[in-house]
Amino acid sequence: MKIPIRKSPTANNKDWSKIPEEEVFDSTISHIADVACVLENIVEELRARAIKHDHTKAEYRQKFYKAFQNRFQNDDEWWTFHKETERHHLDESFDDIDLIDVLEHLADGLAASCARRGKDDVYPPRIDPILLEKAMLNTFYKLLESVEIIDE
Repeated sequence: MKIPIRKSPTANNKDWSKIPEEEVFDSTISHIADVACVLENIVEELRARAIKHDHTKAEYRQKFYKAFQNRFQNDDEWWTFHKETERHHLDESFDDIDLIDVLEHLADGLAASCARRGKDDVYPPRIDPILLEKAMLNTFYKLLESVEIIDE
């Protein structure tokens, strides 16, 4: 999904004191719309991820059930496949990890913990700060690739 961002006539002006108020206001409204477009792109990615969350459990139902019965232990082939396929497991080998992965990880952990132990016995997630920074930068560059500058 392309992210249209309008070039601002005021943002790079050297003498801000000479920019008319109406032009500043128009640029501000344009900026607000640009940010909304970026966030809408993120929302769409989250929606798509929500729809396919844990898809390997449904697509490989019998293998999932066998792994479940074994409590996902003993280097189970399905469990390994699931963790390598489902990006919310935050495998450090994902060079392109992004904040969508992190948010899905957070949602998955919260939902699973609450379902198992209730709301009062939930452990907060822990994520390696280096991995989190990598996810943030990857998200930034992924979004940047989708930006289309509108020069009017």
